[in-house]
Amino acid sequence: MKIWFDFVNTPDINMFQALIAELKEEGHEVYITCRPLANTTEMLDLHKMDYTIVGKHYGTNFLMKLLGFPIRISELYFHLRKQKPDVAVGLSAFTQPLAAYLLRVPCIYTNDNEHAMGNIPSFLFATVIMVPEALDTKKVTRQLAKKSKIVKHPGVKEGIYLWKEKFERKPKNAQGEKRVYIRPEPWNAQYYKGGLNFLDDFIIEFAEHVSVILLPRG
Repeated sequence: MKIWFDFVNTPDINMFQALIAELKEEGHEVYITCRPLANTTEMLDLHKMDYTIVGKHYGTNFLMKLLGFPIRISELYFHLRKQKPDVAVGLSAFTQPLAAYLLRVPCIYTNDNEHAMGNIPSFLFATVIMVPEALDTKKVTRQLAKKSKIVKHPGVKEGIYLWKEKFERKPKNAQGEKRVYIRPEPWNAQYYKGGLNFLDDFIIEFAEHVSVILLPRG
């Protein structure tokens, strides 16, 4: 079976890396497309994964995102029809379900964000919709997802790719300091309307009292 993954952001690589390795071990062929956003291509290179760049990111402007939406669908369609995949799989890859529909290929679409407007066309055209069990079904169906398509998984997406890792549940690190993980605002997301870099001063001051580990988005 030829399985097509579309990586549109850096979390996708962590999400599917182990799955892709297992699929290859089982003899399946994997084909990866991506767009150059944040460190997506750099992470793919880091993990020595073959990929093809299709399209680009259109920034934070809503009108530009709207304009770029059908453009990338057409780019994916004309590129993938030569590859002839058997199934499509993606995480918040809004254009993939529509491209897969045009290719007449079943698509498994995963998402954990009920605020993204891109879910609406994705839910309409995806074959299977996978969301966390904690996500209210009403919020998913409100974005035009059919209940018959919805499959819920336990935990959050991070749990899917971290389940094999072993973590020590200690409140302090080796130096006896408290350790705090901080992830900044999703500055390039369509649904985010808040400020930019407003955490900088807080993080600098906070780091004087605890060990801060920053998880950057780009």
